[in-house]
Amino acid sequence: MKYVSANLKENIDYISKCFERCADVVQKQIFINQGQYPIYVVYMDSMIDSDLVENNILKTLVFYFEKNQVCPKVNTKGGTEKEIEAEKQENLLSYIEQHAMLTANVSMVSGFDSIITDIMAGKTAIFGAACDKALMIDGKGYPKRGVDEAQSEVSVRGAKDSFNESLRTNTILIRRRIRDTKLKTEQIKIGRRTQTDIAIMYMDDLVRPEILDEILKELKSFEVDGMFDSGSLEQYMGRRWYSPFPVFQATQRPDKASSALLEGRVVLVVDNSPTVIMAPATLNCFFQASDDYYYRWGIASFTRCLRYVAAFIAMGFPGFYVAVATFHPEIFPTSLLLTVAASRRGVPFPLVVEIILMELAFELLREAGIRLPGPMGSALSIVGGMIVG
Repeated sequence: MKYVSANLKENIDYISKCFERCADVVQKQIFINQGQYPIYVVYMDSMIDSDLVENNILKTLVFYFEKNQVCPKVNTKGGTEKEIEAEKQENLLSYIEQHAMLTANVSMVSGFDSIITDIMAGKTAIFGAACDKALMIDGKGYPKRGVDEAQSEVSVRGAKDSFNESLRTNTILIRRRIRDTKLKTEQIKIGRRTQTDIAIMYMDDLVRPEILDEILKELKSFEVDGMFDSGSLEQYMGRRWYSPFPVFQATQRPDKASSALLEGRVVLVVDNSPTVIMAPATLNCFFQASDDYYYRWGIASFTRCLRYVAAFIAMGFPGFYVAVATFHPEIFPTSLLLTVAASRRGVPFPLVVEIILMELAFELLREAGIRLPGPMGSALSIVGGMIVG
């Protein structure tokens, strides 16, 4: 790992080499305090809040030193003039951090790996002469869309906002609903090249420690080049790849994610993804709609029971019909048996093939968007097809 050098030219050469042929990286050397102290500024174009970084911080920094002609205080006893001047320059960034910054979100970083990752994430780096650290300013300004209504989880009653592609916006939407210091947020990066931010949110006094430790251990064990969406994260975390049933629940609704947190579950927020993951997930979670939280328990429980019955019928009835019609047709009333026989006259396929083709057609219609897709719906379709077979 390479560290920041006290020689500003070496730092400029290294940064220029790292960002060679990167036209979207802004690099500029500025002289402050009557041209006595050089600093080097690096940031990604269009990924910063230009009003904060350029118009406020950098402009204020230049005019502050021009107006006040500030010289950082040093201990001048027992030192040569050259040593005193070097110590003044070494204390420059610390003086800037304490007296000339218009934001509190600044830090001093010495490792180039962290500096380059932060620059790529939208932070601004300032290098100073005779200083072996860089001043990192968090002035991010990503282009992003607003908070819209959820498209895949339409709710008749309740909030209409939904997550978007900004990780910090998504965590704020959850914080807005749970104003408790017990709500903790840990952040890690996944992907050697993408360095995607993952926020792990949980209620400190409600989550089971062994579940939280297992999720954190699983996340830190990934060795991948890139992570672009929560769907990819879900696939990497799913150990039983052969099972059609989902092991995690996904949602675009902040109120649903907040309710999961209050149930003691863990919410994973992935940067650049409008969908968050809730873990662990039980079978009952997938039969629970967003509107269930806003109705009386009797009505919500009755509706949920209807979903169970409908799912059982959709999964088991085709197989039951094939079994009875093929091996025990005497169970049917005579009039119904004659109607079924007349309807199948001229069909060139056996009854089993006909039912499988019908289920395949319904599945294609579902994927086309005629009815809402869902991981549990796909799993039930697969199991229903296996029962028919």
